[in-house]
Amino acid sequence: MPNQPDVNKVIRSIQIPLELMARLRKLAAARCMTVGQLINFILHEQLDGIALTEEDYEWIKSEVKKNEDKRKNY
Repeated sequence: MPNQPDVNKVIRSIQIPLELMARLRKLAAARCMTVGQLINFILHEQLDGIALTEEDYEWIKSEVKKNEDKRKNY
């Protein structure tokens, strides 16, 4: 079905100061990226070195299953 969220993603909302948002917009434009793409890039750059445990992968599996089940109910 079109316009359904990826079952392998989670939506989070954050509030950031306008000054920081202005810096994000400026850097994103300089790199020809959207702000969302830039935030994703920065998070990957900072977090890719953190190893996940078996417990983490079980949590991910559980969340994907929940998301798939929600989708089936639509």
